[in-house]
Amino acid sequence: MLIKFLLINLLFFIVFIIHVISSIEQCNSKETCSPCLSLSNQCAWCTQNSTDISTRNGSFFHCDTIDNLQLTCPDHLISFKSYHYVLQNDSLSNAINSTSQAVQLSPQAVHVVLRINDSEKIPIHFRQAEDYPVDLYFLMDLSHSMLDDKEKLSHLGSILATKMQSITKNFRLGFGSFVDKNVPPFVQPAPNT
Repeated sequence: MLIKFLLINLLFFIVFIIHVISSIEQCNSKETCSPCLSLSNQCAWCTQNSTDISTRNGSFFHCDTIDNLQLTCPDHLISFKSYHYVLQNDSLSNAINSTSQAVQLSPQAVHVVLRINDSEKIPIHFRQAEDYPVDLYFLMDLSHSMLDDKEKLSHLGSILATKMQSITKNFRLGFGSFVDKNVPPFVQPAPNT
């Protein structure tokens, strides 16, 4: 049983090595930057003119593995990494007065450069500002078919207003209405008087 387990692990290891080697060799087959960088995360592109580069073994490939290109191409001319940098990162704060604005999200602006099929982790922080203004507006269909919903909203409206007061003191509640179709059975016509 142990021998069978070791053979299976050896087989998986060999398949993995073959896959890595084949993806590395595929880097050399690409002649332009975009297909090179999209082929594999192992591939990189040297932007330097090939006549200005010392070669290894008499051949040079603009597209190669990162390790191989670092032997022949200056680091600043190798395109291979995704990166980001923060453009604006004001600290989280509450609004001090009516003219200042609260900062609830940090950073506010980020520049991101991504390779195809790559990801970049950007830490984002959020803090709810105290007494941040909240406007809640209900727009309701007042046709007869919505009568039960109208009654439920009138009951829950006061509960919602009370709960919102515990979150912020700067809270406004609005209400609007419309009738989708002004014909029976959607409306209950008023008797003629």
